[in-house]
Amino acid sequence: MVFLVLFHGGREAASIPDDSLTKSLQCALTTSFGSICYGSLFTAAIRILRWEIRGFRSKIGNNECLLCCVDFLFHLVETLVRFFNKYAYVQIAVYGKSFNHSARDAWELFQSTGVEALVAYDCSGAVLLMGTVFGGLITGTCSGVWAWFKWQDRVMMIGSTSMLMGMVLVGLAMVVVESAVTSIYICYAEDPLLIQRWDTEFFNHLSETLHQRLQHRSARDREVLTRYRLDQNASI
Repeated sequence: MVFLVLFHGGREAASIPDDSLTKSLQCALTTSFGSICYGSLFTAAIRILRWEIRGFRSKIGNNECLLCCVDFLFHLVETLVRFFNKYAYVQIAVYGKSFNHSARDAWELFQSTGVEALVAYDCSGAVLLMGTVFGGLITGTCSGVWAWFKWQDRVMMIGSTSMLMGMVLVGLAMVVVESAVTSIYICYAEDPLLIQRWDTEFFNHLSETLHQRLQHRSARDREVLTRYRLDQNASI
């Protein structure tokens, strides 16, 4: 649904098909239901593992043995991300492909256009996760305070149950935002003019950020290559 809005230039555009929300829901629960369930088994776990390895990798000092092991795990997870990523869902919704095929096509599209440099530094998922946890804590705290004045012996049970319910409800709302972010990346990779037609200022900001990321990555690659050549010359 988000892809349709971006593709047609806004939710008020006359070119958006009638009953598009109903048709999207019908597609998700019928022809694409198997691919969605299959991807859900692995996507979230691999994404969390990727975050953890990235964070641990940045904290390692000069321990070359540990760094080598972490790099091996990092490249292994990066390979898994190529076949299990959340960007496949947009390809499934638009083209009706299988999950593995969609995930591979989406990742190759990011690699060929350079958008992967933006995706690699994307922290929207972590922010939305924090929002979900924060919403659950607020719900649990309010319910716990209310239960303290009503049933003091049931504070923990009511508070914990309310916190879980709050996290589920807030998480459902956050999924919509995450879907929008995912669709924006796919749209920008396939045709940047879609984003420009939708919001010119946001398109300029996104293009500038991508240019900066690509320059930073290019400079870092040159630095690594130069250091490798110096080490080779020193050993000779």
